[in-house]
Amino acid sequence: QRIFLMKQVTVAVGGGIACLSAGLAAGTITIQLLYLTGLFLLLIMGSHPLVDLRDIDSDRMDGVKTIPIVWGPRFTIRLALTTFTAAAATTWIGFYGLGFNIALPIIGTIALIAFAYMMYPLLGHLSEYEYHEYSVKKLYTRGLPLYFILQIAVLVGSLPL
Repeated sequence: QRIFLMKQVTVAVGGGIACLSAGLAAGTITIQLLYLTGLFLLLIMGSHPLVDLRDIDSDRMDGVKTIPIVWGPRFTIRLALTTFTAAAATTWIGFYGLGFNIALPIIGTIALIAFAYMMYPLLGHLSEYEYHEYSVKKLYTRGLPLYFILQIAVLVGSLPL
C-alpha cells in the first residue's frame, strides 16, 4: 500500500487473471470472457479508490499514498462516476460490436446508473465526516450486489436469444 496505485493494480490484475484462468480451465477464452476481464479491470481501477475514502485520515497519518490523498476525494468520486459512465458505454459497444444480445446493455446500464445514483450524493457532502463515513460504508454494502449483477449481465448477454 505504500507504493502509489499498487493496491489497485494488484487487485485489478489478480481479478483479471482469475477471469482468464476460468476460461483456461474451461478450455476456451471467448470474446465475452475478454470483455468481462476488461470490464473488471476498468471498474476496479476506477471505482476501488472509493473504499479508500473511508480511511483517508488514517492513511494520511500513516503516509499511505492513495488516490483520495494524492488527488483528493472530489477527484476520486469523479473518477468513479466517469468509470461507471465509460463502463455503461462499453455495454452498448459490446452489444453492437462484439455480438452480445440486448440484455447486456440494458442490465449493465441499469446497474451502472444505480452505482452513480448511490454515489453522487457524496459530492455534495465531502466536508461532513459522519455523512461521508456512513455513505462510503453504504456504497460498499449496496454496491457489491451491483458488481454481481454486472457479471450476470455479461453472462446473460452472451446467451443466444
